Amino acid sequence: MHRIALVEDDRPLLDGLGELIHLEPGFAVGLLETTADAALAKADWHQIDVLLVDLDLPGTSGVELIRIVHEIRPSLPILVHTIYGDRETVFAALLAGASGYLLKGIQTPQFFTAIRDVIGGGSPMTPSIARWLLNAFRDCGSGIDAASGVLTARESEVLQWLAAGKLYKEMADLMGVSVNTVHTHIRKIYAKLHARGKAHALRRAKVLGYLD
Repeated sequence: MHRIALVEDDRPLLDGLGELIHLEPGFAVGLLETTADAALAKADWHQIDVLLVDLDLPGTSGVELIRIVHEIRPSLPILVHTIYGDRETVFAALLAGASGYLLKGIQTPQFFTAIRDVIGGGSPMTPSIARWLLNAFRDCGSGIDAASGVLTARESEVLQWLAAGKLYKEMADLMGVSVNTVHTHIRKIYAKLHARGKAHALRRAKVLGYLD
């Protein structure tokens, strides 16, 4: 009997997935939680066979949950189940320790095929994600940096101050730089996160695990 841990902040979806797993032969629900923090407080990860996790969670992000659980038990298969299929999010989840990546909307038979696949040592992915990753690795071979969307340490620092509500002048004083330099960092942050403004940037940063 394979015990599945589910972390999903959409309660109806969480309950629906839990019921599907309960009814599927050979599977049992080991954990149902709407937040990463609750999952970390309650789960015995050595008694779980697969972690199925959304990324856009309140509190600790899904990416950070993956990172923490992977450190606790590196051999545990972790399967992402999310609406996000952009480059930065996919790479962040895989680098954190995810074993597979599914976009929400997958049909039930394929859903369980993916879970069995990841248990068996595979890396199941929604076909569009797998195709995109192949193209990304080909691009890497052509000299294109697939990790170009990763924030630098300085940009991460600016992001933290932005999330704390600091004004540009305050950030400049705290870091010992000019206001123009702060503007430059923030423009680069927005570009790397594909954000349309401050609120969107902070939400994207939360999903990617930069803010917890």
